[in-house]
Amino acid sequence: MLSARRALPCALFFLIAATLAGAQTPGRVERRYEVQDLIRPCFPPPPEAAASAASKELAQAQEAEARSKAAAALLLQIQDGLSTPPWDLQNLLQIQDHQLVALADEAGQRRLGDLLATLRKNTMQIQIEARFFTVDNQALAALALPAPQQVQLLDARQARELGAAVSGRKDATLLSAPRIILWTGQTGYIQIGQEQAYVADYKIQMDRESKPLFKPEMASFPTGIRLDVLALLSADRQHIVLTLHPLLTELKGLTRERLAGAPAGQDLLLEKPLLERTEGRLVAAVPVDQSLVTVLPGAVGSKAPAVILMVKASALLPAAP
Repeated sequence: MLSARRALPCALFFLIAATLAGAQTPGRVERRYEVQDLIRPCFPPPPEAAASAASKELAQAQEAEARSKAAAALLLQIQDGLSTPPWDLQNLLQIQDHQLVALADEAGQRRLGDLLATLRKNTMQIQIEARFFTVDNQALAALALPAPQQVQLLDARQARELGAAVSGRKDATLLSAPRIILWTGQTGYIQIGQEQAYVADYKIQMDRESKPLFKPEMASFPTGIRLDVLALLSADRQHIVLTLHPLLTELKGLTRERLAGAPAGQDLLLEKPLLERTEGRLVAAVPVDQSLVTVLPGAVGSKAPAVILMVKASALLPAAP
């Protein structure tokens, strides 16, 4: 099992080993290495229906956060690769503007250069297989599933047996079984559902007689399930740390109101969707080629069917030279 430090790449800067700040060692030199190609760009989130300034700022903030996590994941890979034999206690690594800044002696710099060459040659990818089931809430106890926001690890046999047990129920439905491939340290997402359209506004145009024409402007919003996944392969390539962020969006209704200033006799209505969103966050270290199962939050206690998520993580490693 991985430690919490390795499981969550949450800091962009770190010391390779604990040492007093400002300690000096003769012979250390600072070098910069271009690593933009190793900081894999994350899959962008799907465009929001209304491209408002607020939503654009949110998307930019999410992208910046994802890139920061990708950079931190790269640092963890480098740290793991330099851990044996022990990295010099005084050596320091950090990333600045897509460059890796290393303060080390000549031997340490050579080791670091060799490691970066190896990372570029042996690119590590992770395949995520997700299966989403809906099942009646009363069936959860019979299936002995974990509580929402809890994770149960399954080996290959247990995953097959649970999949067969769920699929064999008349009240169960397989929603989808998508696969995505990520670089280690990369974020991706799975979207299950559909886009719902609504009248968000009206655009005024003038006809040939200079009379106003009101053209409806449509927008849309996603309903269903979105699952964001961050995958990080451990240094020993035995575990994959998964950070899962499920978001369930359900349409509860549409409210309609008359357009302010609409001409008399014209029934111009604006629509506003009433959405209910439920989200959660899970972190688990899953052995390679094994699975986890969880019940998505918000299912238990509601009249809607429960949503069961099974995720299998596999490392796609290149063949040895």
